[in-house]
Amino acid sequence: MIAEVTLKNADVKTWSPTGGNPVRLGYHYYRNRRSLPVTPAKDLRTDLPGDVAPGDSVTLSAQIALPDDPGNYTLELDLVQEGITWFKEQGSPVRTRWLTVEAPQDGGASQRDGGIQLPVRLFTDIANRLPHSGAPYARRNLNQVKYIVVNHTGANPNVSLDRIAKAHIQRGYPGIAYDFVVDASGQILKVKEMEQVAQPDQSWSEQGVNICLAGNFNQLSPPLPQLDAAGRLCAWLAQNLGMTAENIVGMGELTRSESPGETFYKGSKWKEVLSRQVQLHLAALGMGAIDSGRSQELDAQLTALRLVNVDLEASVKRANEDVDELRRRIAAYELQISELRRQLEAQTVVAEGGMRMHVVINQLPRDARRYVARTEHAVANVVVSHTGAPVSMQLEEIAHLHRHDWPGILYDFVVSAAGDVYQTQPLDQVVDTSEPYIRNSISIAFAGDFTQGRLPTPEQLAAGGRLLNWIFERFPHLGVDDVHGLSDFIATASPGEQWESGVNWRQMLLVASGRMPIGSDPEVERALRGQIDTLNREVQTAVAERDALDLRRIELVEETHRLKAELEAKGATPPSFAVPKPPVRGRGAVAQTSKPALRTPVADPDHAYCSSPHRGAATGGAGAHCGIARGGRSCARQRSLARHRLPLLHSRRRDDRPDQLPGDGELPRISPLRLFGWRCVCGQFHERQDPLVGATARRRPLGCLADARVEGAVGPCMGTSRISRQHDRLPWWGVDARESLARSPV
Repeated sequence: MIAEVTLKNADVKTWSPTGGNPVRLGYHYYRNRRSLPVTPAKDLRTDLPGDVAPGDSVTLSAQIALPDDPGNYTLELDLVQEGITWFKEQGSPVRTRWLTVEAPQDGGASQRDGGIQLPVRLFTDIANRLPHSGAPYARRNLNQVKYIVVNHTGANPNVSLDRIAKAHIQRGYPGIAYDFVVDASGQILKVKEMEQVAQPDQSWSEQGVNICLAGNFNQLSPPLPQLDAAGRLCAWLAQNLGMTAENIVGMGELTRSESPGETFYKGSKWKEVLSRQVQLHLAALGMGAIDSGRSQELDAQLTALRLVNVDLEASVKRANEDVDELRRRIAAYELQISELRRQLEAQTVVAEGGMRMHVVINQLPRDARRYVARTEHAVANVVVSHTGAPVSMQLEEIAHLHRHDWPGILYDFVVSAAGDVYQTQPLDQVVDTSEPYIRNSISIAFAGDFTQGRLPTPEQLAAGGRLLNWIFERFPHLGVDDVHGLSDFIATASPGEQWESGVNWRQMLLVASGRMPIGSDPEVERALRGQIDTLNREVQTAVAERDALDLRRIELVEETHRLKAELEAKGATPPSFAVPKPPVRGRGAVAQTSKPALRTPVADPDHAYCSSPHRGAATGGAGAHCGIARGGRSCARQRSLARHRLPLLHSRRRDDRPDQLPGDGELPRISPLRLFGWRCVCGQFHERQDPLVGATARRRPLGCLADARVEGAVGPCMGTSRISRQHDRLPWWGVDARESLARSPV
């Protein structure tokens, strides 16, 4: 490739093309901000025509070899002093150009002489291939261009440019209105000369170079190849037209248009991504001589932008998934609403005057095209009939039978045997027929067959009366004389023999509606109505009394629950004991009528096992040792009788059977009147005053020298109430007085 290059020596040294280190013009290729190695066959040098003094300029026809692989490249032109250095390394500016290399498409041979190849342009010019209306474009000078206007086609990216051009022609343009089109794969197509203006009275056309991206970007951002190609094209235009990234605008910023889509400004905001790409491309094209550190920084920024774009695409994808999920939910909600509406239509409708009816118009088969509108005053009769079918037959079955000759069921209302009222047709529509009993009548059918003397049920008559009253209120011009049976219009047995003869259930129906007197005699009627009013008052009084009794019953139940709760609470409280006075046992006889009471003992922490009254050995005074042994220790505590309040129960099980003593660990069963008596071997009891029970125990006179042989204990009786130390082998027990009383027999 041959390129005209003008160089100016801004140094203080002369450039010399001769000598051992001549100055020549060379070049480097960059791709993705990285320098590409150049083979010796493609590393061409261009010699200077002569010495270039400082301040002089020279124009060269530079020889440049293109890379073998197709793609986008940055060509950097630089001077080199052979064997010493490149001028760029010394801080000299360089010239850069952006090239796109594509493989030959027409099979033409490339020039092989000297390794020179033909250049390939950034875009492909197809302006002459597209349709034109024949009307000329307006012209402009490129100095008028102020904007790079970004558009989108707003259609499928696969729509051909021929169709787009024809659409623009139909809108009154001479041809396609865009200058460049970038397809989804990133291919750039020039579709119109930039000097041509499609609509000269609009700033977007006269002052803008219009770039269109194929596709609709209201929800999605352009794919990366398309966005990258658009950035390269914008950078090329900005460099050649003297603009910056600030001159890039969307079509919607200059006129009322949704182009280039909402994502250009919101969401992914690919306008910002496009502007950053343009800034980077302009920086690369304008600087050229940036150092390697700056190049790596720009590479990092470009990589970060691409990652941001990937994240934005992922966010958009998630947003689209959320939109799809919301659409599915909306569809489900719509189905639920439809079902609820259907159920609502099937529910009981309360009409005026408290009339309850089931509206089943839309649930029955019906050809709506064969019905015509009917005004209120067109209704002249109320026609009563019976269905003539079993009461168990469903309305759908009846409607299907009527559909053989009519567009739907002929009845406007059907009253079931249980007294339920169903509205089967709208009252403002009627079958398109000339029959007066259909066209000018409201038809009421009672479920059942009333031939052979059969009659409607009381529930049917009551419901039919309410329905008639509702119709009379809805159509005030109707009266009881307008109620007819179907047999009054056509030859039929409906509504039965008893309609106006025999029982005459027509009159019963009108009476139930409240529009006909009960009897012919007004006096009788007034008397009957008076009785009815009296009965109604009695019923109201009975109801009031019943309500009062119910309230009283509720109060009694609550009072019962409260008393039960109080009783249970009292049962859970531990009982308090009343302590009666102990009985007195006289000499020689026992007089006992109840259990004696004991004072509450006071614990002695040092001598808990000893709690008996203490007396002197001879005088009964205070200060004698107790001598009671327990647990291997003897009580040596001296106490007075007045201070000692814990009596120890020294006794056998029974005083009259000294041979029976409790075993180890067994508590004695002691009568409280025998707590402090000892049977001596002399056959008498030794008496002493017992402070616990207030009785006088029998005691042998002082000086009894009989041997005391009790359970192996041998020794003379000392004749006192105190047991000597030689009797320590006797079985003594100390128990709580309250417990002993509770466990001992009276």
